[in-house]
Amino acid sequence: FAKEVLGTDVKPFYQVERETDNVDILLENDEEIVVIENKITSKINGIQIKDDKLVGTQLMKYHFKALERACDAEKPISKYSDWLSLMKKQPRKKVSCFILAPNYNTIELDKYDTPFDDSGKSEMFRCKEHYRQITYRDVYQFLSGKHPEDIYFQEMLKGMKKHTMEYHDDLFEVMRKRFIRQIRRIQKNTNH
Repeated sequence: FAKEVLGTDVKPFYQVERETDNVDILLENDEEIVVIENKITSKINGIQIKDDKLVGTQLMKYHFKALERACDAEKPISKYSDWLSLMKKQPRKKVSCFILAPNYNTIELDKYDTPFDDSGKSEMFRCKEHYRQITYRDVYQFLSGKHPEDIYFQEMLKGMKKHTMEYHDDLFEVMRKRFIRQIRRIQKNTNH
């Protein structure tokens, strides 16, 4: 999965954490730290606004936390100069960040670019430079056909399938199926 879907190193992750510093999933090995933020129906949280300007999001915070870890930082990143100095240090581990979202919940990453300070002259944290979105369809396609004998695995796939659709509304899918069934019934009756 890490190789095919995330495009990360093949080396196994020896550490898998959930909800560490509010990060949904954090994977780590000797060479890489991977952050996965799962967004089922919500957009980006933790948005901080000061004087009608966006000054921070959870994405920036999670990237900072992973970078601190990758660099064994002695103090938390609190301003642009901290981040810049860690980036120049060449972190001892690569940091890869992903947003996992259903196909119906597209996250426009560039909406969440944020300045590092409120001076108006600050560099920006550009989400697209640090995050890549993967969809539930990507995960579903990767997992489909694996472990066909495991009933629990198959049930999990059934639950995941609804998140691969372009529309969230379950009623839309029910009506679409009924509509198609009705069209086929009419076609069948007119062909006889």
